[in-house]
Amino acid sequence: MGTYMPAAVKDALAVHRPVRAERERLAAEGQPDPLSVSCGWCKASVDEPCRDMRTNPKDSSVRAARRRTPHPSRMDAAATRGAA
Repeated sequence: MGTYMPAAVKDALAVHRPVRAERERLAAEGQPDPLSVSCGWCKASVDEPCRDMRTNPKDSSVRAARRRTPHPSRMDAAATRGAA
């Protein structure tokens, strides 16, 4: 049986799913997936993107914004785990 999604559709959707596209690119290149480990910096769970905490200066409310890239320490942890 073939793949779940045709390659042309997957390529067209990559623009709208940057995290997924990056994970697929890393897997194709044989690189470690940073989302396969939890983040020691922002405490993001496995398979969850890293977050940056943002404070609203008007009311001091805090919210978590998703990062497009993982924290460098998470990338190091994934590389270390892959080498072990």
